Amino acid sequence: MSVESTGATPEARTSELAGGSIGLSGAVVQSAALIAPAVGATAGFVFIAGQSGFAAPFAMIVGMLISLGVAVVIGDFARKIPAAGSFYNYLTAAFGPKTGFVTGFMLFGAYALLLPFQLAFFANYASSYFDAHSFRLAWQWWALALIAVTTTLCVLGLSPSLKVGLIGLCFEVLVFGTVAVAVLVNGGETGLSLQPFNPSQSALGFSGIIIPLFIPQEYVP
Repeated sequence: MSVESTGATPEARTSELAGGSIGLSGAVVQSAALIAPAVGATAGFVFIAGQSGFAAPFAMIVGMLISLGVAVVIGDFARKIPAAGSFYNYLTAAFGPKTGFVTGFMLFGAYALLLPFQLAFFANYASSYFDAHSFRLAWQWWALALIAVTTTLCVLGLSPSLKVGLIGLCFEVLVFGTVAVAVLVNGGETGLSLQPFNPSQSALGFSGIIIPLFIPQEYVP
């Protein structure tokens, strides 16, 4: 991590992140790591397909358009309010301190729950995967291994963390991009079709595209 020190004495010295330390690629890596595309592709798409059925690709397009709209708003706020508080600062400026406080409190809770979720998801997935290949290791060990890796990266600093994140992101995109291309090239049993982009193919109708309100009985084990 690059730092700039000011002041002549240790008491007066402050450390700051030097300008340009992260850069565009680092910002992209941080954002993509928080979104977790691999987890979304392996877990999130299963839920979407369960609600939208054959129209899952259409639901994803609707979600992408909504996300792009939110991203434009966030980008405008970021240009006018360049602060690390993100949504706390944005909503405080737009709706007042009460809304900002509630938002900040909810964000804190979300980030606090994110770590145990990631540990549980990774450990359970890794344990199940290797157990299926006759390599048995309790999920707790996988969780401890992830804690050790992330702690080491934090100690090493920002630049190594971003480099590892970039490598992981590229690997994820390569794997799932290869799968996507293979699906498009091979198609289904009857080849490619535009019916997945027809909202009428949704398993739950409009709610299956926008707001899933219930799960039909055929999806209940």
